[in-house]
Amino acid sequence: MAAISEVSEYKSLLNMLETSSQDDIYQQLMQKEKTVLDTINIVANTENVKRTDARIIYNKSVLEVIALFANTWHNIFKELVVESNGYKNVIDILWTGDRKIYVGAMIVLIALILFFIDISK
Repeated sequence: MAAISEVSEYKSLLNMLETSSQDDIYQQLMQKEKTVLDTINIVANTENVKRTDARIIYNKSVLEVIALFANTWHNIFKELVVESNGYKNVIDILWTGDRKIYVGAMIVLIALILFFIDISK
């Protein structure tokens, strides 16, 4: 399918060359190039925004952060129980990807809980 459209595009450009002056052809080609570049730019910007929004934790709602926190710890526990083969593997499981944020949040949460238990005595 792509080859057929390329052949038809080639034929239309060749027809333009034969029937039009050089300035007209140049302007038409520049307009087509500008249209294609604008379309590519829009698609690239949209993908960059999606990728950035998906990765940045402060662009998420509290509910999404809590859901990601729970899901991440569920995956960590599942990997620890099923795939744990040693100390190095545990460190790899805890520090893979975006898990560092959630592991740090869990450490802070545990520290706060222990602090409140200690001061309540």
